[in-house]
Amino acid sequence: MKKKYLSFIFAFVLLVPCMLLLTACGGKKVKTITIDNMFVGERKVEYQYGTGINDIISTNLTVTAQYDDNSTKVLGPNEYQIKYYKDSVEVNNFKAVPDVGYYSIEVKYGDAVETNSFYIVPSHTSYTISLPKNTWTYGEDLPVISLHGYNLKDGETVNYYFIEKSVYDSLTEDQKLDVEEYASPWIGSSMYVGEYYVFGKINFKEQSNYTGVTKIDDDCLITLTKQTINVTQNLVNDYNFSAEYTLAEDTVNIYLGDIDIDGETIYLGPIGGRLIQGTLEWINPDQVITIDDNGKSFPVKFVPYYGDDSLNYNFEGNLTLQVNIKREILNVLGDYEPVN
Repeated sequence: MKKKYLSFIFAFVLLVPCMLLLTACGGKKVKTITIDNMFVGERKVEYQYGTGINDIISTNLTVTAQYDDNSTKVLGPNEYQIKYYKDSVEVNNFKAVPDVGYYSIEVKYGDAVETNSFYIVPSHTSYTISLPKNTWTYGEDLPVISLHGYNLKDGETVNYYFIEKSVYDSLTEDQKLDVEEYASPWIGSSMYVGEYYVFGKINFKEQSNYTGVTKIDDDCLITLTKQTINVTQNLVNDYNFSAEYTLAEDTVNIYLGDIDIDGETIYLGPIGGRLIQGTLEWINPDQVITIDDNGKSFPVKFVPYYGDDSLNYNFEGNLTLQVNIKREILNVLGDYEPVN
């Protein structure tokens, strides 16, 4: 008899929580639960490594139960269960600074379950690269880059990249985590005049909380300036530096710019291992000349054909072009012919 009595007491004790759950709200059944204030500030899908858990998960969450009769109840902290998961494996709690991975929080009340999740993604390292200087001239041998603050382990490598400063500044914070996808491999001779960030990406041997990308700031900013080319006649290939013009019989004077000199391609160099193509232009095209200016020389300048050359070089120097002017007269046949 005593044994049966104890069995009844044990069964009753187990039944009480279930009765309370159903009768506390008049026998209503929990339909759903909603969670408010789970996250601190604006909820994100991804957080960079280094973000503290207290900056992600709030301690002031509110759990509200909705019942089948459409009534609601704000639950106390002891009325619902919370489970924590990292990479789908249950853990006791989250670290103060969570490692890279997938995290989820399961809140349960009765048969209702609500799950919230987020990712911790790698952040950039605090390692840097070493540059001997930050300002370079186009055409100058660019530096050999070295990694600073980290010794590569066996099996680890580092790749170097460069990216235009304006492009990097336009990236979102999430895009900057994959900055190498928007950059170009460091070659050293493929950069035009401009501003560039140079950085490395360490290929870690083991999983890491870091992307491997070195610190990107003004210390790794390279400014590439124009190279100045002093243009002389000796630098111009196979050109006689003269222009011919026939002055009509009834013409007294002309503008220097009337003498066409931009129809012939000029080859300058070699510069940087190649010839730069362009043409010549009068420096003073509005200058008036007459037959008396025959044989005189006037200043001209070299103008490159291609925009990249204009971007990377300043062309300076004093070139002159000799003008040979002839006059034409009307012959007995009614045609104009030049006269020496």
